[in-house]
Amino acid sequence: MLAADDELEGQLRAMLAIRHLPSLSRISVRVVDAVIFLGGTVMTYFERNVCEECCRQIPGVAGVCNEIEVGGPGLRNRDFPRAKEVPGSECETPGAAVIP
Repeated sequence: MLAADDELEGQLRAMLAIRHLPSLSRISVRVVDAVIFLGGTVMTYFERNVCEECCRQIPGVAGVCNEIEVGGPGLRNRDFPRAKEVPGSECETPGAAVIP
């Protein structure tokens, strides 16, 4: 991991911490060549979207691979519409979207 990637990860973790949403502290974050990979499970689509929006607000982020699952009562992750997959993306999970 490059120093710049470490810095992006630190900025994202700080942004998530100030949101005061407990499930966001359990999100996995990995940054490779300025692309942020998000993983884990949250209870609501709102929380999933908050994570992605935080990534978009950080200068220097080249893309976001949001692999966060929604596991709240009565919700299924497959019900959430995914953004169009970007050709040549570095997303490791089939069907996950990289959003530039």
